[in-house]
Amino acid sequence: MGLVATKFRAVPALLLLLLPAVAAAAPSHEARILVGPAFANVLDARQVPYGFLELRPSIRLLGRIGPWLSVEGTGRERFVGVGLFTDVPVGPRWTVTPSVGTGFYSETGGVDLGYRLEFRSTLEVTWRFRSGLAVGASFGHFSNAGFGSANPGSEAVKLVVSVPWSDLPGAVAARRTR
Repeated sequence: MGLVATKFRAVPALLLLLLPAVAAAAPSHEARILVGPAFANVLDARQVPYGFLELRPSIRLLGRIGPWLSVEGTGRERFVGVGLFTDVPVGPRWTVTPSVGTGFYSETGGVDLGYRLEFRSTLEVTWRFRSGLAVGASFGHFSNAGFGSANPGSEAVKLVVSVPWSDLPGAVAARRTR
């Protein structure tokens, strides 16, 4: 196993430790939809483009930690997962968001992750416009944590567009009718 892969094994544990450690930062408790293009296997010779859609409800656990639900994939592979995140403001417009989670992965000739159960750890940085729209990027790792006979893992980079749920067309129309 390569040095990079060995170092990324510690990422999920490190992010789990960081989630409670940032509990003092001011949260943004608004539901958000995230969408964008991404690339898997960014540290390998063959990168694989894919897309993602993620929901982050306004619910918070322990005042700071929120759940996420994500659907990611191409025509050949899909990851459907759930997990936890926390937003850490690092200025009036910048936010750093560590997240961890797990999900099911199906693959038919695409990126082989070695098992159907996968774990995802991500570190995201976004810049928020005055309108509430945020853009940024994330770096993450998918791993089966050794549950499969092979654990090739994959590093991924995402370009993130984060839209407040209240700004979606249906939500805006509902507010107008009240």
